[in-house]
Order: sequence, then structure tokens, then C-alpha cells
Amino acid sequence: MKSPTKKQQQLLEAIQEYSQKNSRAPSYRELMQILNLRSPASIWRFVEALKKKGLIASTERAWRNVELKDIAQQNVHPQSEATIPIIGAVSKGKVPELYPEAEKWPISSKLLPEGGHYYALRIKDSSFLNEFLLPEDIVVVEATQEVAPGELVLASTKETIIGHFFDEGEIIRFRSNPYSQPTQVKVSAEEVQVWGVIVYVFRGYRSGS
Repeated sequence: MKSPTKKQQQLLEAIQEYSQKNSRAPSYRELMQILNLRSPASIWRFVEALKKKGLIASTERAWRNVELKDIAQQNVHPQSEATIPIIGAVSKGKVPELYPEAEKWPISSKLLPEGGHYYALRIKDSSFLNEFLLPEDIVVVEATQEVAPGELVLASTKETIIGHFFDEGEIIRFRSNPYSQPTQVKVSAEEVQVWGVIVYVFRGYRSGS
């Protein structure tokens, strides 16, 4: 097994220190802040390289979560549950469909950093395949206007947009997943409303499943 590079070792140490202090693995966004990186893509590349070297593993079926393998086996503290509301469903090219009454959805409280406000939306159809989102997927959104360049966000104009956010002054650019067939949408900054940052994706969730 190849040894980690200097930057990969810094990432490993950051994950280990955070996990020991918080009893959970850090998110990509939290790792960006710890390591003073601006691009989620940089963290993603480091994480994928460490996965290939067998030093870390994905957990919780969450696209942003990483965990050291030895820590993953410890299960030091029992999981406690919280609930967040699933407020509606989204399709590309249409306005969000909001439910008359939000569905309460259980989630581990360890996945939700304190101080944030969260809600969830269901992916209604296959229109977001370029973002690797499938029908019945659940996206968990942190309701915030503080968005770093490249973060995956939920936004709307006259229709729903899910994409990586780039503020270009009077224009906001949204890019689909660069590892699919990337597409871009450019809209006036005055017309777009950012709903928040997508922090987790749960695959194929259905009520009662």
C-alpha cells in the first residue's frame, strides 16, 4: 500500500482529530474550513485518493461523509435520532412542489452540525441524472446564504436548479457534476434565489421503507 502524500496526511490527521473530538466524521464542508481550502472538488480528490489506498471509507450512505477505518469499527457512542422535515419534491425545469404538510424524517443527530437549520426534498424524477440524483433520492439542505465557490446548492428562478455554485458578480453560474456530462446554467444574480447548500444525499428513500 502506498504511503499518503503530505497533503493527504494532513487530511487524515484532520479527520482523526475531528472524529475524536466530535464522535463523528467531518463533512466535506467542515474539512474545507479546517484545511482552509475553497473548493469541495479538492477535498473530494484527496478523499478518493485515500479511499483507493484503503485508509478511509465512506459511511452512513452520505455523499459527504468520510471516516477513518479504525474509528469506523469502534462505535464509541450510540446514535441519537433527530427529525427534519421533507417539505416537497423537485424536478428540473419546474418550480419546487411543496407538500401541504411536511413529512417528518428521522436522521442521526450526529450528521447535523449544531447551529444549522435543515430540511429535505425528494427528487421526483430522473431529470437530475447529470447531478447523479435518482428518483426518490432525498437531498438534505442546510438553509444558508453563505455559499463557498463550487458547493452544491439548491436554487430557483422560475424553475429548480441543482448545481455547483459560482458567483461571477451580476451572473451566477451553476455547473452540473463535472464527472458526468457537465452542463452549465447562467442566470442573473437578481433573479436567482439560493435555498441552501446540499449537505447529504440519501439514495432511494421511501416512506415506510
